[in-house]
Amino acid sequence: MLGIVHIAMKQMVVQQHGQAAWDAIAAKVGEVANTEWVSDGEYEDGTTVAMVVAASELLGTEVGAVLEAFGIFFVSFIRESTFVKLVSVLGNNLKDFLYNLDYLHTHLQTVFPAASFPHFSCRDV
Repeated sequence: MLGIVHIAMKQMVVQQHGQAAWDAIAAKVGEVANTEWVSDGEYEDGTTVAMVVAASELLGTEVGAVLEAFGIFFVSFIRESTFVKLVSVLGNNLKDFLYNLDYLHTHLQTVFPAASFPHFSCRDV
């Protein structure tokens, strides 16, 4: 997983639930949760999963709800970051964005060959 995801997860928890909540998650996940992540660094997917599960348990919510909250937060996080320029070229609407997101992931696969990126598709309804 790219470090930007871990950075955003930590920021979301701290902003929405406080530093103590993040400290509890970090204690449950282990030392790796206290890493100073590099946004384009590659990190174990297991760390990401452990953070989401720990957040779910400690915040008393379902894993799916944590992931949904993170997705909502991540959009704002990217919009306020230097990555907004990269993301803004992917489309002017959600359909185009999702369609072009696969192209971005294909490019990133050449940069991060060990990574496993999700596939997105959409259709008109």
